[in-house]
Amino acid sequence: MTVLEVVSGGYNAELLAHVLGPRGRVVTVDVDPYVVHRTKRLCAEAGSGRVIAVLGDGGLGAPGHVTADGFDGVIITHNAADIAPAWREQLSDGARLVVPLEMGGYTRSLTLVRRGDVLHTEHWTYCGFVRDRVAAARTAPAVPLADGEVTVRWEDGAPPGACGTGTGTCARPATRR
Repeated sequence: MTVLEVVSGGYNAELLAHVLGPRGRVVTVDVDPYVVHRTKRLCAEAGSGRVIAVLGDGGLGAPGHVTADGFDGVIITHNAADIAPAWREQLSDGARLVVPLEMGGYTRSLTLVRRGDVLHTEHWTYCGFVRDRVAAARTAPAVPLADGEVTVRWEDGAPPGACGTGTGTCARPATRR
């Protein structure tokens, strides 16, 4: 198998190479020259010889490294706002794309299977990082409901009147300890 990893670092690419076995290969792409250089160095130290680090825009995939049938898998290791067309186009039929996709203020890790020109969702789960909670943290308008058992949040600002004030200004819910 040959797998494309978008956003590099080296460690994950070497883990993927290990999982793929002695004939597996990983092409890892990153836009940062420092990261690509570091990845090449770390992968050389690890010694599998099955990771190729490429400098480029991961949204374009790895056009110079796609096998004749396409990649046997694509894994995106950053939050994505959309699915880049190249990820589907460079994926072989029946192969899987794993992407943490931001939707409606949440990130869901999707496993998509290519069948023809269509990506079908096979599995999904919520994922992401804990939000910053210090003074400079970005807050989302929220309204506690059901005596605080449920909280509704609007990532792009509450619609007018949603918080009972007519202005769209909501209170930040208290943090439970």
